[in-house]
Amino acid sequence: MNVNELLPQREIARRFNVSERTLEGMRLRREGPPFVRIGARVVRYDPAAVEAWLRECTVMPSRNPAAGTVQADR
Repeated sequence: MNVNELLPQREIARRFNVSERTLEGMRLRREGPPFVRIGARVVRYDPAAVEAWLRECTVMPSRNPAAGTVQADR
C-alpha cells in the first residue's frame, strides 16, 4: 500500500454516489469498504482494498427452475 495512492473519503463517496455521512455511518457499523485511519481524524481508502470489497458485495442472480423466478445467490 502506497500512502500517496490512498483516496480521501470524498472521492470514495463520489465514486459510490453516496454522501460522506453515509460512509461515516458505514464505518461506525463496520459495513463499508475497508479504510485506513491516520491519526484521530484522518481517514483514507486504499483503492485496491475498496475494489476487493466491492467484488465481495457482488450478487449473481440465478434461476429457480421450480418457481420460474430469478433469485440472488450470495
